[in-house]
Amino acid sequence: MNNKRIVNVRILFVALIGIISGILCGYLTIKCINLNYFSLYLIPIIVLLAFSLCCLFLKIFKSNNKYINVINRHFVATIAFVLLFVIGFGFTTIKLVNYTKLNDFDGTYNITLTAQKVRAYDNYATINASKFYIDSRIVNESISVRVYFNDNSTFDIKDGDVLSFDGSVKLQPLFDDTSNLVDYLYGKIYSTQINLSNITKIDSKTYIDDAVRNRVYSVLQDNMSEDNAGIAYAMLFGDKEHLDSQNMQMFSYAGVAHILAVSGLHVTMLAGIIAWILKRIKVKRVVNLVVVSVFLLIYCYLCGFAPSVVRASIMSVIMLIAYVTGKEYDVLSSLSLAAILTLLVNPLNLFATGFQLYYLCLLSIITLSNSISRILAKLKLPKIVCSTIAISTCINLVILAISANTFGKVSLIGMLTNVFVLPLFSVAFPLLFGCVFIVSIFRFMGFMLFIPNVMLHLIKLIANFFANLNVLNFNFYHISYVVLILIILILLIIKYLMIKQLYKSIICSALAVLMVVSFSVSMISNSYNDVFALSYQYKSNSAVITIEGKNCLIGTQDKYISTMLKELKIRKIDYIIGYDVTSNNLDVIDSMCKDYKVNKVFVPSTYSSLKPDYVALDTFDLGNCHFEYQYNSYDKCVGLKIEHNDKIIVFVSSNNTTQDNVVLINNLMHIDYLVANRLSVNTSLLNDVENIILYNGSSEYNYLDLYNVQKYELRV
Repeated sequence: MNNKRIVNVRILFVALIGIISGILCGYLTIKCINLNYFSLYLIPIIVLLAFSLCCLFLKIFKSNNKYINVINRHFVATIAFVLLFVIGFGFTTIKLVNYTKLNDFDGTYNITLTAQKVRAYDNYATINASKFYIDSRIVNESISVRVYFNDNSTFDIKDGDVLSFDGSVKLQPLFDDTSNLVDYLYGKIYSTQINLSNITKIDSKTYIDDAVRNRVYSVLQDNMSEDNAGIAYAMLFGDKEHLDSQNMQMFSYAGVAHILAVSGLHVTMLAGIIAWILKRIKVKRVVNLVVVSVFLLIYCYLCGFAPSVVRASIMSVIMLIAYVTGKEYDVLSSLSLAAILTLLVNPLNLFATGFQLYYLCLLSIITLSNSISRILAKLKLPKIVCSTIAISTCINLVILAISANTFGKVSLIGMLTNVFVLPLFSVAFPLLFGCVFIVSIFRFMGFMLFIPNVMLHLIKLIANFFANLNVLNFNFYHISYVVLILIILILLIIKYLMIKQLYKSIICSALAVLMVVSFSVSMISNSYNDVFALSYQYKSNSAVITIEGKNCLIGTQDKYISTMLKELKIRKIDYIIGYDVTSNNLDVIDSMCKDYKVNKVFVPSTYSSLKPDYVALDTFDLGNCHFEYQYNSYDKCVGLKIEHNDKIIVFVSSNNTTQDNVVLINNLMHIDYLVANRLSVNTSLLNDVENIILYNGSSEYNYLDLYNVQKYELRV
C-alpha cells in the first residue's frame, strides 16, 4: 500500500481545530438550553467529534485491518483533537454557566469602584472597572459606567480614581448577539449610567503603567503636533484615547486602521529589532531569549495585556525558543500553539474580531504570500515591492471577509493604501519607539522626535488622500461564515495538500465557485413593503419599513441597528425617523447617513438646533404612514405614534422614565402595537394595548415582522 502522505498534518493545528470545535459546541449548547431551541451549527461539530471517536475506536480494536492504516498514522493527532475538544467544551461551559447565574442589581445601591480606561467625549465619558462594590459587598465581575456631564462641567476623573455613587446596575444580556460575548471578554458584563454631579471621588491610586503612559504622552505633546501625538500614542500603546474621531475615521476609510492598534506587526517588528541588536553584539542565545521575553512582558503590561499584544508576544517567544534550541521553526505549529494558549486563558477570545483577524491574516500570509511574490517577481518589480503587495493582498483577503461579516462594509482601497503606508510605517514605528524611549528619560533630547513627526505627517497625508477618494467602499449584508470557512480551506489546500497541482487547482476552483455562490445568495436584498420589521434584541426599539419603495429606519439609539440592518439585508436607508435622537448619538447618525446614503433625517421640533440639515417637525406623512412625535410636560420627546393601515403603532423611547411612559400611554386612547422594551408602567394602563412587543430571550430570530406577532409576555 502506498504510504505517501496526502495531507501534511500538524498535530498542534489539529489540536487547535479541536479546541475551537469544543468552544463552539459549548457555546451553542448553553445558548440552545437558555433560548430553548436547537442550532443547526451543532450538527457538523457533533459529526466531526463522532468521526474522531470512531477513528480512535477502530485504531484500538481494529488495528490489524489494512484500511485503518491511514488512521493509525494520525493516531496522535486524533487524540490531540479529542482531548482539546473536551477541554474547550469544558472551559466554555463552565464560564458561560457561571455567567448565566448572574443577576441585575435593581433598585438603588451604593456603588464603589476604581476607575480604569477612562475615556472622555463631548458630553459623556466611559469608565471601566474589573470589580466593584455594591453596598460594600464585592462583585468580582467587570462593569462599564457611562457618565454624563454638561458643557460647563469639568471632567477630572482619571485612571486610578476611587469613585462612589448611587444607582442601579444592569447585566449585559449574554446570548442576544455574538458581540455581547466580546463585551464580556473586554470587561462589560455589567453597566450603569450616572451624572457627573452625583459622583464622589473618595481616593486616588497611581499605577506604574498609567504613570509611564502619561509621561510618554507628555513627551509626544511637547515635541509633536496634536494630531500626530495622538496617532503616535495609539501606535505605541494601541490606545485611541487621544485620537479624535475624524482621524480615526480617516484611517478606517483608508484601510490602514490596523497601524493604530498594537498587533503582531508592531510586536514582531520590535522583538525582531531587539533580537537582531543582541545578536550583533554577540549576546548568547539564551540571554537573547530572556531579554526579549522580559521586554515583551513589560510591553504587554504597558498595553494593558491587550489580547493582540499577548498573541504576538507568544508567537515571538516561540520563534526565539526555536532559535535557541536549534529546532526548525514551523510557522503553522507556532501559530497553532499561540492560538491554543490564548483560548485556554479565555475561550471567549475566539469570538473577538481581533483574534480572528490576527490568526487568519497570519495563516493567509503563511500559505499565499510566497506564491503571490513569485508571480509579481515575473513582472520585474523590486523585491520589497513584491513582498509588500503580497503581504497586503493576503491581509486584505481575510480582512474583507471578516469586515463584511462583522461590520457590514469593506474598503478595497486599503490594498492600495498599504502599499504606500506599510514601508513608511516599518521605518517610522521602530524609530518612534526608540526616540520616545530616549526622550522620556532625557527630556532635553526632544529634537529626536522631529523625523518621526515628519514621517507620521506623511502617513496621515497618504491616508487622507485615499480616504477622500471614496471609491471601492462597499456595504454588505450579514454574510454566512461558510464563506470564511471556504477561504480557510482554500488556503490550507494551497499549502498543505500534497497532491498533483492540477487536482489541487480543480479543488480550489470548485471551492471558490461555491464561495462566490454562497456570497451572492447572501447579498440578495429584501423589501418590507407595509410590514414593520424590527430588531428583536435587548433594549431595542428600532424598526424598518419600506414606504413606496423607500426604506425608512425608525429609531437611532439601538446598539444593534447595524446588526439588524445586515440581517434584514438593507443596503440603503432613505429616511431616518429619530424620535429618540440625542446629542450623544449624532456621530452614529452621521456615520449611518454616509454609509447608507440617507436622504433625510426627521427629528422632533424641539431638537431643531442639533443639526441644521435635519428636518424638525412634530407631524409629517410618508406615503400611507402618518408620523406624530409624543411629548411629556417638559417638551421631551418620549415616543413616536404611527398610523398605518388603520392601525396605531407606538414606539417608546428607551431613555424614558416610568413617569414618561405613564404620560405617553395615558395620552393615547388605543394602541394596536406597542414597541416598548425597558417598559416600566403599571399593567392596568395597558388594557387598551392589543400587542406588546418587547425583549423575549426565547426567540431564536434576530428580527420579526411586527404585523405577524401575537401578544408577548409583558415584563415590568
